[in-house]
Amino acid sequence: DENKVIIIAWSILIGGVLEVVIQIPLLVKHKITYKPEICLAHPGLKETLRLILPTILGLAVFQVNLVMDYVIAQLFIEEHGAISALYFGNRLMQFPFALIGISLATAVFPYLADYAARNDLSGMFTELNKALRIALFVGVPASIGLIILSEPIIHWAFYILPSALFQIKAFTSQATERTTSCLTFYAIGIWSYGAVQITNRAFYSLKDMKTPVKVGVYIVFTNIILNIILVGPLKESGIALSTTLSSVLNLVILLYFLGGKTMFTTRKDLVLSFLKELILPLICSILMGVTCYSGLYYFPKCPKALAETARVIGLVGLGVFSYLVFSYLFQRKTLKQILHYRK
Repeated sequence: DENKVIIIAWSILIGGVLEVVIQIPLLVKHKITYKPEICLAHPGLKETLRLILPTILGLAVFQVNLVMDYVIAQLFIEEHGAISALYFGNRLMQFPFALIGISLATAVFPYLADYAARNDLSGMFTELNKALRIALFVGVPASIGLIILSEPIIHWAFYILPSALFQIKAFTSQATERTTSCLTFYAIGIWSYGAVQITNRAFYSLKDMKTPVKVGVYIVFTNIILNIILVGPLKESGIALSTTLSSVLNLVILLYFLGGKTMFTTRKDLVLSFLKELILPLICSILMGVTCYSGLYYFPKCPKALAETARVIGLVGLGVFSYLVFSYLFQRKTLKQILHYRK
């Protein structure tokens, strides 16, 4: 009802405030202070105003695609619940996306900008390669893990917990199945969502705001076309798949254009190098996926909330542990580089 909607809105606002407040102790620890000064004639302000609009447009491509997903679902799917299935599937996908893509892109941006400001393109692209390697190292298993464990996670998050905490049982087996399907197709592209965010920052470091915007416009139209094509046979799952395909295409095009901005590699080589970096994480993630899939049979679904919570945590923990083991066996060098990153 209306009160529950208001509670959700306030929760989002409070969460945003806490996100800022939680960083204050760290700023105090490092004696970082901020004193606001208003200087409208400062050249840095003029430069920021010139660059900020295309930057926002470039970063908004993913969100624009999501809005178009909901519009297409409203227009082309007669069955009720399509938008809800897309929304819930997307919200679960957003957690690893924010953890991998947004946080890593935010962390690496100052280093990319520093190299670019010193015109050290070699150092900048080395840093970019490290960041993309980390994004793949974490993003690929997140994709495979969510695909394998999407059903138990959704069943736990939207049926078990609401039933136990609020005595709400509005999430039916059909709703679970539809949301699972959407999450599965969204999850396929988690690694690409994060890599796009990082690659965009490389363009921004070079003060090239136009290329991500131009590519983003084409991607939005591509996503709409794919939505219309796939919504017929796959319904809302096809819309989720079109978002993933658009993200992968976005990444490939961005890497292709980025390769033309350095003398150290060609456009084709940069794309091929990225695909090469994808192989080992994919192998380890597939082995992890087989392990998790086996765990689904050894840990059957339980109607009791506490037992089902333990089951989901156990399956996720099994996935993380097995991936680290396989990574130690097959990509030990990358694992060491990530553990010692920026030390």
